[in-house]
Amino acid sequence: MFNRTTRKKRLAVLGIGASALAVLCGFVLSAYYNNRPAPRVNGDQVLRAVRRFCADHKPLPETVTFHELIAQGYLASNVLQKFGASEITVHLNAVETSPQMLLIDAQMPDGTHQALLSDGSVQQLSKSRFQQQTAAPTGGPAVPSGNSAGSGEGRHR
Repeated sequence: MFNRTTRKKRLAVLGIGASALAVLCGFVLSAYYNNRPAPRVNGDQVLRAVRRFCADHKPLPETVTFHELIAQGYLASNVLQKFGASEITVHLNAVETSPQMLLIDAQMPDGTHQALLSDGSVQQLSKSRFQQQTAAPTGGPAVPSGNSAGSGEGRHR
C-alpha cells in the first residue's frame, strides 16, 4: 500500500513534529518556572524581629542589618533572599520630626539602594548618590537631602 519513500517521509514528518512539540513544551515549562512570583516577605515577622532586637539591646545602636538579625536568631536565614537585596539596614534612630530620615535601606545586588524614608516615601538611588545623600554631619543622623525627595532626581534609571 505505501512504498518505502512515503513511509520515510511520514516518519521524518512525525519526528520533526515530535521534536517541535518537545521544544515548545520546554519553552512553556521554562517560562512558567522562571516567571513564578518571588516568595512573599512576612512584614510582621520582620517587625517582630526588630522590636525584639530593640528590647534586648540597650542602649540601641543607630542601625541593625538583616545579617545581624539573622546571625542573632531574630530572623530566618531566607528573609534577606526573599527581599532580593544584598543587605538591608534598619535605621533605629529615625524620628517623625525628620520626614526625610532613612528608616530602611535595601542595597540591591546591582549596587543601587531602595530607601524607605520616615515620611513613607521610597527613593531609588545609585550607589554614589546614596553615599552623597547619607553623608551625615558629625554626630547627626543620616538624612537624604531634601532636594531630591519626590522629584525623581537621584533615581537610578
